[in-house]
Parts: sequence; structure tokens; C-alpha cells
Amino acid sequence: FTLFTKDSQLEKLITMLQERQVKKGEVIISEDSELGTDKFYLIEEGIFEVSRKGSRPAMLTTGQWFCELALFHAKWPAESSVVAISDGKLWTLQHQRFWEIATEEGMKHRVEALLCISKVPLFNKLSERDRAALADAMSFHCYQPDEIVIARGSPADSFGILCEGKLKFQEKINGIGPETRELHPGDFFGEFALLHSCPHPHTLCCVSHGAKALILDAPAFYILLQPLFLKQAGSVSKRRLSLPSGIFQIFKSSSN
Repeated sequence: FTLFTKDSQLEKLITMLQERQVKKGEVIISEDSELGTDKFYLIEEGIFEVSRKGSRPAMLTTGQWFCELALFHAKWPAESSVVAISDGKLWTLQHQRFWEIATEEGMKHRVEALLCISKVPLFNKLSERDRAALADAMSFHCYQPDEIVIARGSPADSFGILCEGKLKFQEKINGIGPETRELHPGDFFGEFALLHSCPHPHTLCCVSHGAKALILDAPAFYILLQPLFLKQAGSVSKRRLSLPSGIFQIFKSSSN
């Protein structure tokens, strides 16, 4: 919760949380549900099993959370099942209430940027704090139909994430290349030239009625993202908190 850096912001957030007492064996989320979820869940008490078909189950307990991406998506698909292994207490926060407080606190840019960043599976490997830093470092750019986003041969000066619309590479080089490759929301571009310290090898153009992308300049890319691209880490690690007592401390400790 690095979005909320002031005690007053955390206090306002906490007033929007809804307490939920759960019993052993209660199904919190079902992977088979087609409804999805619009809630974030924070565990204050109890043990919960998170399972997905074909994967080994994982256990979550006090100070951990699940369905955090529901804060950024109105109906986040249920990718796993969550069942209470013991009696417990959860605190829930609805997508709509989260956006209300974020807008009130003047954090609309960061929230919208995090929404776009959350569409990139690779960036789930970043810590919450690093994703927040990335969101703050990036800026939104809008493109018109047929506008060139990247010109072939131009210097490697930025990295982008497509948030809205559609982009397309225009040509092949020496008979090879992504001639028909299109980019959709959640796809990124510009990393090849930055990582290889070379000019952009292809022209990228807007092919929809308009497009919107998050752009990161080269110096920030080398600091914030180059290690991730070079490492190409494995699976996303579980998010844990070192928890003092109390619900307020749960949120505050993740912002310090």
C-alpha cells in the first residue's frame, strides 16, 4: 500500500474496510466461478489455502493478502480458489471504494499507471514498492491513428507499455521480423533497443482510432527495469509482511 504514504490516508482507507468473520471450511473464492471478484482481502486472523487446478496449494495467514488486482479491475477473474482452513477474520476493500479514496487523495495518475502496469505479467515479479516507483516515473502519451510511435533507426530513448488501443510493427528487415505483429494492452515496446544499445530496428505505428501508452525514459529504464529484463526471474514470490499488532499497523508497515 505504498499508494498511501500518510497516516491520514491510511486512516481513511481503513474506515472503508469491511470486517468479515469466516468459519473453517468456508469458500472465500472459487476458481470455477464466472463472476470474478471486485474485492481485495487482507487476513488478520486464520489460515487460508490458495489452490489452482494443476498446482500445489499455498497457505496464507496473518498479514498476507489476496486478490489485490481486484483493486485495479472492476471484475477480476477468479484464478484460484481460497478456502478457510481455520476460523478467521478478513478485511475486505471494494474496487469502487479504493478508486474513490485514490481520486480524493490526488493519486489518480499513480492508480491509472498501476492499472496499466498490472496488465504486464512480467512486472508481477516487481515488489509493490518497485511497481509504485515505476508508476511514478512513467508518463502517459496518446497517439492518433497512423501516428508513428517509434521510427526505425531512431535512438533508444524510451520504453513503453500499451494501455489502450492497438499498435503494429510496419516492416520486416532482410525478410525477417514482426511484420504482422500487433501490440495490445499489456504489451510493451522499446526494450530491445535499450537492452542492446542500438537504434530501434522497426517502425511502430498506431493502427486503432487512438492509443494510449505509459512511457519511461531511458535513464529510468536502466535503473528500474533493466535488472528485471536481464534476470528474467522465475515465478512470482509470495507477498509477506512483518506484522506488528493491529489492522492499522498492517497497512502502515507496507508503506514504510
